Amino acid sequence: MGLLKQGALLILPLGGLLLGGCEESRRPAQTEAAKPVPAARTDSSAASRPGARPPLSRLPYVAWYGPRDTAAAPQTRLIVIAGRRWQVRTSALADSSRRLAFPVKQAGYPDTVEQGVEVAYQFGLRNEAGQRQFRKTLHKTDFKAQVYGSLRTVSLAVAPEFLGYWPARHTLVFSVPFIRDGTDEGLTVPVLLDATTGGVLHQGRGNALMNDCSCWPALTADGQTFLAGRELLAADGHAVSLERPRLSLAATRILSDSAFLVAYENPINPEVEPVLSPNNVFVVNQKGKVLKRFTFHGTDPTHGSGGYSLQHQFLPATQTHYLFDGTANSFTLLKRDTPTLIQQISARQMVRYHAPKRRSEVKLEFLPDAGPSADLYVDTLTQKTRCTLTRLPR
Repeated sequence: MGLLKQGALLILPLGGLLLGGCEESRRPAQTEAAKPVPAARTDSSAASRPGARPPLSRLPYVAWYGPRDTAAAPQTRLIVIAGRRWQVRTSALADSSRRLAFPVKQAGYPDTVEQGVEVAYQFGLRNEAGQRQFRKTLHKTDFKAQVYGSLRTVSLAVAPEFLGYWPARHTLVFSVPFIRDGTDEGLTVPVLLDATTGGVLHQGRGNALMNDCSCWPALTADGQTFLAGRELLAADGHAVSLERPRLSLAATRILSDSAFLVAYENPINPEVEPVLSPNNVFVVNQKGKVLKRFTFHGTDPTHGSGGYSLQHQFLPATQTHYLFDGTANSFTLLKRDTPTLIQQISARQMVRYHAPKRRSEVKLEFLPDAGPSADLYVDTLTQKTRCTLTRLPR
């Protein structure tokens, strides 16, 4: 097995952007350490050096989507670090002997007490022969800064999800779920552990499962920056929060090794229709500096469950990010190399798609949970586009 290249990951389960218009067609305990795990060496090729242009066929990110599993059963994953195989194991064990309680006070309602039990979240790393490298245990009470009291108290015992190995920081990345039984209410907290000792390097801000930021974790293609939901983490350990006062973080995406898209919406009052401010989307660099702002309203909030939805696709053949705005019925195009040069085009200005599909065209589907959907046909030779737009009845 070759060396694990920077930004690359192997996980094996064990057993178990010219355009033409388009019309409408409607988330510290004791650590046990053994023989050190060798950090993955950095490939000296030009493609993997920081700042070097990656091959055009590559995506600008390595997606670490989650959570995928919501079971209490232990999980095992096989990973490769510097050519050696290792087993990553996680589990969650409820401890009924350690009761937890959280008082709930709400105006107009009787005071109540939420009750639950402590949970031990275990993270382990073993070599291919089964010898332990480390075992780390965290508890609900270790997440006071990330998870609000009520949810932390009553959440189920669900095993942490292993997301991937970050070579540049020699770190194992996990997502710890906190879920209220029988509901969609919950948070996932990114946790970074040192791959040699199991020591906690970082615990990120919780990301809600429903009606919150569309901010799933991902790594830049050069392996130097980790988009951990609500913050950017650099390989040197520097962290940049993406949250802003008086705004609600709605979505984040990686545009390139040095540019990130961050969308915001105003705090939502459930009694009134949500209103989005102009220039609500920021293009920022690794340090959080704003490079560009533009307006993108996402899914029409008057349809169904509403809310902000960032409909995004990246096409390697054109090295372009395509975003569909279901409120404005328009597309926004951002080039990977020049993400501050924004193209926004109304669907009505675009050529409507008529069969047949050309051999050089790639179909991109935009299917939000609410509002109109769209199909965009991109000619990879000319980069011209055709589209269809389907509006749902009101």
